[in-house]
Amino acid sequence: AKKTIGNWPKEMFSALSEYATQVEWGGEIGNPGCVTPVPGMGCGRRADYDTARPAFICYATVVDESRHNVEIRDTEKVKDCPNLYDVLDWGNQGPEYGRLIFHGGPVY
Repeated sequence: AKKTIGNWPKEMFSALSEYATQVEWGGEIGNPGCVTPVPGMGCGRRADYDTARPAFICYATVVDESRHNVEIRDTEKVKDCPNLYDVLDWGNQGPEYGRLIFHGGPVY
């Protein structure tokens, strides 16, 4: 069953009552200095294009003030420890998953 999470209405943010210039999705852990052993992110596996194993976000969307989906463009992947953690944006995968983003990192 689909469940919508991450709805932030403008009434919650006085500084964002008119618009936002950035939206973020993903996973986050604390690993100052990118040291090993590392804390796992997601399911503790490196991300790959497989919805059976790694953590993923589906139907990542941005909705405008008229409640219409806005096309997501000009995305940037931010990885503080790229040799340890992955972010894979597979783009729009149709009605089954929508915009599909994988993230994860191994447990050693």
